[in-house]
Amino acid sequence: MNYSKKLAPIIVTLLFFNTVMFAQANFTAWSGNFSGEGGSVCSSVGQIFYNSTSFPGGIITEGVQQPIEIRNTTGANNLIKLDINISVYPNPTIEYLFISIDNLKNKNLNYQLIDIEGRLISKGLIIERKSIIELTDLFPSTYLLKITDQNQSQQTFRIIKN
Repeated sequence: MNYSKKLAPIIVTLLFFNTVMFAQANFTAWSGNFSGEGGSVCSSVGQIFYNSTSFPGGIITEGVQQPIEIRNTTGANNLIKLDINISVYPNPTIEYLFISIDNLKNKNLNYQLIDIEGRLISKGLIIERKSIIELTDLFPSTYLLKITDQNQSQQTFRIIKN
């Protein structure tokens, strides 16, 4: 009887399960990236396994999200704020967002509603002192409302949609 033919499948199976046991395990129930005026956060819920390895140059932590900080300082001080009084309410909101401008003075104002990842959700003109933006079809999240005039002066509001 040839024992090598009978042991070969057992050895292959043991080698396979041995490598699977040391693979990175990650059971994530939910994850997301959030950013706003105060900074940004990457998070995950349900991640219970991780592996940390130390060496003379540092530490590698597998299975845990590591923050990367990117700061853009060019152009941030060049923004010119609008010289009109704008009220955006209610905030937080559920269905509608109201924009009230006290001294519109025949200015051509545009608005852009941007999601937290920088995607343009909606845009339009503001031609009346009171305007309404419908948010009923949007997911609960944080959005940015940017109001700009023809001279590229702008004002940005952080909007929370429940």
